[in-house]
Amino acid sequence: MAATGVSIGRLRRWLEPALAGLCLGVRPVHEQLLRAILVGLLRFPSPYVAEVARGLGAEFGPTLSAREHRLLRFLASPKLLRERLKAALRRLLALALPAQGWVFLFADLSDLAKVYARTMAGLDRVRDGSDHPTDGREKRIVPGYWLNEVYVELGPGRLAPVVFELYSLRSGQTLSQTHVLLRGIEEAFQVTGPRGVWVADRGYDDGNMFEALLSQRHHFIIRLKAGSSSRHLQLEPDGPRSTVQTILRHLPMEQSFYDDSVRTLGRLGWVKVRLPDHPDRVLWLVVMHALGRDEPLALLTTLPVLDVKAARRIVLAYFRRWGGAEDPIRFIKQTFRLEKFLVGTLRAMQVWVFLIGVAMALHALLLAPRSIGMGLAKTVESFTDDITFWGYRLARALADLLQVLPKHHYRRLVLTSGP
Repeated sequence: MAATGVSIGRLRRWLEPALAGLCLGVRPVHEQLLRAILVGLLRFPSPYVAEVARGLGAEFGPTLSAREHRLLRFLASPKLLRERLKAALRRLLALALPAQGWVFLFADLSDLAKVYARTMAGLDRVRDGSDHPTDGREKRIVPGYWLNEVYVELGPGRLAPVVFELYSLRSGQTLSQTHVLLRGIEEAFQVTGPRGVWVADRGYDDGNMFEALLSQRHHFIIRLKAGSSSRHLQLEPDGPRSTVQTILRHLPMEQSFYDDSVRTLGRLGWVKVRLPDHPDRVLWLVVMHALGRDEPLALLTTLPVLDVKAARRIVLAYFRRWGGAEDPIRFIKQTFRLEKFLVGTLRAMQVWVFLIGVAMALHALLLAPRSIGMGLAKTVESFTDDITFWGYRLARALADLLQVLPKHHYRRLVLTSGP
């Protein structure tokens, strides 16, 4: 059988080893339910468990309600070990890394606002990222949860969540936000090894983060706070301490920074620095004063910056977090509508959100060059031929393909039935 120009047999041959790898370490009684959820999330990219239950056959329960309850019990089961699921995802992503060169890890900390929730387990108080006040006030504080995200770049426009953890500081199960972020660093670098480069915004300008990264000899590019409360750096091992703001004020900015159309975007400078707590570790501070902006971009990195080309590469690597990575991250949150999930217990929420992250990773893996996923995505009509991100088209093509499958074909995808 073929749909949208790609045979279901080809899709199944690609999915089978991926699903088998993700089910490693899962108890046999849970394996088919895990496969059902992952295939169901490709069929219905939705935060609702009921959507996944709609595609299941009678072997999972006599009625839709019974299937939904069985999936919810599965998500909340203490015998389903989330650490094993995480390890299986890391193994799968490690096999898909580029063959050579640096591998960028883009870190983000966001909220899952549940504005109208009152009785959901472990509700925290978060700053609503979707609120955009125009009257000068700060974003509103609402009920919700925190989401620690780390994405690994598998290729241009291909980001896969390697850490996708929901947590609540008011649940009594989380020691601190710092503990969660440090654990995320450890898990992310298990995928990339020494080739990984941690790329993060000013929220990671924190002594605990630098301590963890430097002590483990990890590479990073982190934007520093450049205001009056900026951190102290040293230009020499035994030299005086100076704030980032002071260094920026005296740093020569003789080089220009250009974009692809050879327009000048700003002035560029760099200098060798050290952190006071790690005077033996040489770091580089790369600064760009963008035209039309008051605050400079100050990036602290472990990667050597010996000339203007290296400095530009550091800035461009950081820009990839907001440029090339912006579309995939927006796709992830819009397609699966993360804030709309409805699951009872905190444990079930954490497993459910993580599995949504796994489904997103499958999208990224499917978008490999000359892959079946690209073949599917190209069958979807587009208003333009200039396409840089294929995620939305792939999601639509997968949904169209899987939703029209006869029940016996869909059953063969879900059940562990061999080749």
